[in-house]
Amino acid sequence: MAGGRQKGTIKTGGRVKGSRNKANPGAHATLAKVGLDPFNEAIKVYQGKVKFETVITDPKTGKRKVAMLPASEQTRFRALVELIKRQYPELKSMEFTGPEGSELPAVPICVYFGPKPE
Repeated sequence: MAGGRQKGTIKTGGRVKGSRNKANPGAHATLAKVGLDPFNEAIKVYQGKVKFETVITDPKTGKRKVAMLPASEQTRFRALVELIKRQYPELKSMEFTGPEGSELPAVPICVYFGPKPE
């Protein structure tokens, strides 16, 4: 049967909606065991509360030293983007059409910021 199942057929197998990915079965248990929550860690990175080991070279002497510095703006921004992706999933695009695929009529929309003009 090409094209999949017929409409109205009862689901008889497959993944249960909302179930976790089985690719890393021990990952969630291990994280819980050590008390690590990746979401909260990303929040700490964004807030600048996490320090990273950074190698700094002195321009005059050329000597290198290791310093603990807060996350860069770029790293903090990436953490924020990842948090947003988890909180607000990306929506699929949709195309709206009229009956039998015809174009929908254009409707003027007025948006007022502040009091409505008379």
